[in-house]
Amino acid sequence: MAMDSSFQLSRIDRSGSFLQLVDAFALSLGTLERQMVHATQEKDRDPVRDPDTSMFIEIEGGMSTVCLQYPAFDGDGTSTSVSVLDKLIHTHPIWLLRSIDQQEATGILLQQPAGVFLVWRSSVLQKKVLSFHMDGTSDSSVIHIPLKESQYTFSLEGSGISFADLFHLVAFYCISRDILPSTLKLPEAIHSAETLSDLHEVAQQGAGY
Repeated sequence: MAMDSSFQLSRIDRSGSFLQLVDAFALSLGTLERQMVHATQEKDRDPVRDPDTSMFIEIEGGMSTVCLQYPAFDGDGTSTSVSVLDKLIHTHPIWLLRSIDQQEATGILLQQPAGVFLVWRSSVLQKKVLSFHMDGTSDSSVIHIPLKESQYTFSLEGSGISFADLFHLVAFYCISRDILPSTLKLPEAIHSAETLSDLHEVAQQGAGY
């Protein structure tokens, strides 16, 4: 009889633990559901969110992983403390200038060394354009290449290589030419930045653009 009582108590204890686990799991699901509903409502309230801004926020959240993919290098081949992708993300207000036109882009880049670039949006093409300065002083020394942009990929027109976002595209062309006559170069103020604090300061100052 005592054994039966002990067995029944043991079953009750196990059942109680199991029910507590079920309750905790249900609570977690409820919390997740509320978060999903909140996220959906936020999206519905702001359906025309700036794609460049949202892209920056999403990438910034996973920065510790993606920034390892494109290390920056000095002239002697040694890596610096922040990567090319770091520098592009933290200084995007300097080189991503959507409100200018081709004439303004050309004028800005002619004052910069060969290889320096910027991205702007053409109201005529309704596309972003990558512009960069070749060696020379005439308007023809600035090359303008439209970007192909879909819901999930970015690429240069004429190239078969696609990227998940604009930052990775530009970072790639800083280390590889592909269809370009030369690799892109960061403005000196951005290139020489060694810490994230340096990059934030450069972004605030405008790096001379």
